[in-house]
Amino acid sequence: MGNVHPSIAPYEVFATQDQSMVIAVGNNLQFTQLCRILTLDNLVKDPMFSTNQARVENRIRLTDILQSRLVTRSSSTWTQLLNEAGVPSGPINAMDQAFTLASQLGLDPIIDGQVANPLSMSATPIETYLPAPSLGQSSQELIEHYHLDDM
Repeated sequence: MGNVHPSIAPYEVFATQDQSMVIAVGNNLQFTQLCRILTLDNLVKDPMFSTNQARVENRIRLTDILQSRLVTRSSSTWTQLLNEAGVPSGPINAMDQAFTLASQLGLDPIIDGQVANPLSMSATPIETYLPAPSLGQSSQELIEHYHLDDM
């Protein structure tokens, strides 16, 4: 099913006016808020969409309705409105956008010239021991170790 959650709807990728975004509606309150933001309040009481089970059963129709509304505005606009309303959502960022966002959030996405581990733990710091290898750096060693030259 790709980026679509098999038992929750809507919980997937949508196109907007400028880029794709993810919307992850995990409960009926979030669905109500999503519909309010998209000015699709009529969907909340529609039996085809009033429960998560009904939304999953009618996913294709629901996705089409939501998609037609989401393409009218930018991902950043929808993300801001939805997050303020408690609906988990966000843009699908290119690498440069992801690094910019991480920096804006006060994270250090690059440490010692490499991508930092995105995890942080309260009692156990994440340590990086080696830099990322260059392309082919260990090829000969692996060939010899696994006797690949005998094949």
